[in-house]
Amino acid sequence: MNLINNYIEPQGTQFLSDTLQVNSTLSTLYLGGNSIGDQGANYLAQALRVNTTLTYLNLYNIKISNEGLKNLSDALKMNSTLTFLYLAGNTSILYEGAKYLSEALQINSAL
Repeated sequence: MNLINNYIEPQGTQFLSDTLQVNSTLSTLYLGGNSIGDQGANYLAQALRVNTTLTYLNLYNIKISNEGLKNLSDALKMNSTLTFLYLAGNTSILYEGAKYLSEALQINSAL
């Protein structure tokens, strides 16, 4: 599903997350260019903890920082189906955020 540049903000991400938690068919999701932010990343993380069908997730320039990446990284430790994650353009992710992701990748063997 391509939702690039659709003006999705955290509240919209919450609705999307609720759907992803019960969805059994969607495998690809493009969310790039939306103002999801750290709060929205937290909602996505909730979905990634339980979703077993999503394999491709594009989060290009969704305005997340280290905090948002920490929540996503924690979820990735539990997710075994996602095989592609695109995070380019999130310029507020610094060393600390990269460290969180690195720790998750040591546990997650699918990405």
